Amino acid sequence: ADNSTFTFISFNVPNLLRVETSSTSSTVAVPTKEEIWDLLCSIQQMGGKVARAYVLSFGDGPGVHVQRAAGQPGAAPADVLWLNETWFAALDTAVEAAGLLGVRL
Repeated sequence: ADNSTFTFISFNVPNLLRVETSSTSSTVAVPTKEEIWDLLCSIQQMGGKVARAYVLSFGDGPGVHVQRAAGQPGAAPADVLWLNETWFAALDTAVEAAGLLGVRL
């Protein structure tokens, strides 16, 4: 490890892992590869070293990263959970792009 000082001067990017498409409804979308790269390239070009995303989403609907098991309405978080592959693929893309661009997540 080098002894250089790390200064956090960068941006919060809430749409990196989950795009909220409307402020008046709960409509969400998985960010595309292009959207992820655009966000991270913009941070890199502005001299940012870090991108801070919001936490992974959790809930009962299909538009979340972690769901309660299907057929278990109202299940407690300790019950069986399902990881949504589509949403985690966007996370994989963000990790890959950030690594290639030298931006920390």
